Amino acid sequence: MKLGQWLILLLVGLGAAGGGYFGYTSLTRSGAEATPSGQLATVQRGTLANTVSASGSIAMPRQAKLTFDGGGLVSDIRVKVGDTVKEGQILAQVDTSSLELAATQAKASVSTAQINLDKAQNPYTASDIADAEAAVRNAQVALESARRNVIITHNSPTVDKDVRDREYEVNWYEANYGSKLVLYQQGKISKDELDQAYSNLLTAKANLETARQKAADALAKAQNDVAKAQDSLRKAEEDLAKKQAGPDPQDVELKRIQLLSAQASLDQAIERLQQATLKAPFSGLVASVGANAGDRVGASTVVVQLVDPTAVEVQAAIDEIDLAKVKTGQRVSLILDALQNRSLEGTVTTITPVAVRQSGVVSYGITIKVNLPGDVRLSDGLTALADIIIEERQNVLMVPMRAVASSGTSRVVTVVEGEKTQSRVVATGLSNNQSVEITSGLTEGETVLVPTATTSSNQSQQGGFGAGFGGGLGGGGSFMPGMPR
Repeated sequence: MKLGQWLILLLVGLGAAGGGYFGYTSLTRSGAEATPSGQLATVQRGTLANTVSASGSIAMPRQAKLTFDGGGLVSDIRVKVGDTVKEGQILAQVDTSSLELAATQAKASVSTAQINLDKAQNPYTASDIADAEAAVRNAQVALESARRNVIITHNSPTVDKDVRDREYEVNWYEANYGSKLVLYQQGKISKDELDQAYSNLLTAKANLETARQKAADALAKAQNDVAKAQDSLRKAEEDLAKKQAGPDPQDVELKRIQLLSAQASLDQAIERLQQATLKAPFSGLVASVGANAGDRVGASTVVVQLVDPTAVEVQAAIDEIDLAKVKTGQRVSLILDALQNRSLEGTVTTITPVAVRQSGVVSYGITIKVNLPGDVRLSDGLTALADIIIEERQNVLMVPMRAVASSGTSRVVTVVEGEKTQSRVVATGLSNNQSVEITSGLTEGETVLVPTATTSSNQSQQGGFGAGFGGGLGGGGSFMPGMPR
């Protein structure tokens, strides 16, 4: 049957059924109306997108497995599985008596170390320096006094007179003994008298030696006093210089290191005390509880597992033939069986560069961040189907892909105008498996013929609009007149 004949039959049938209603779609409806050998479709504007499909599952990357790093005896569990918690909320605690004692001792050590450092940094007051200056002056006075005493002792009249007197006595007794010796030799005196004269001489000489020794001792003492005064002055001057120089850098550094060590011990004690209380690092849901009050847990025991249900992503895989098309930042439409009649939006955030080979099939992992509405809650592991938008154009004229045929190097459509049809050359742009963009040759609201999928000589001439059509990316896709940006 020729096109004109079945079109007349179609119009007659429609007139009988619907009071002369002309069978092509209006601007306010999508879809097409059946004809004996095809459909009529309205040229309309909308959003056209090419997509790559991927499947994956819901994951919640923001999770925390909370442990008591130091272990201990659990004293309190404040949550149960499924509870909603806020950031900073206390979840569980262990006994802290020994930890509190350690922290108190560490604080005392820090205080002591700080005092020692302060003393090292400010070892001398103004009063200390003034006292040192006075000590130097006193030592100088003492030295001068000792030096004068040496001179006085050396020139002392008393000491000098005593020696002279003893020398005079020695001289007299020597002369007397000489006289007595002559008299003895003349027989005028006895041997006893001579011996007495000699004894007196020896006594005088002994007294002279004693006087001389006393004079030497007095001078030596005076000179020794000078040496002591000099040493005292040197020490006083060194003490003054030390105090005027200020703190000892080595001593200050040593005390600083001791303070840092004490502070580190205190920080560690405080950290252990803080770790004795598990707090929620973020707001979320309690996924598991691994201990009860009264249990003794180790440092690796997961006491509470927390997940953030608002941070959701899809871990999916794409075929290797689609790898070059997918980029980070591309928008994604997500369908989940758990959300009937509702889709979600997302964004490609990562593309794994390492291939996964399974049963001879090569794929690459991608991560899709889900833009989760406030009224939607998902569970980990849910299956998700993703359409990654590779290219998108909005507010473009489009027709179904099968409405466009090849005629030589041209692209043509069959335009239906009332009872007439017209083959018209068009220019095309972006396409997907369902629709194609018309850049020229048609106007919005015109009606075109969409041949059925049955094989015929006529359809073969109109041809399939295959992958070689300009603007097509070869991926999946759909016409999305209401798809959000």
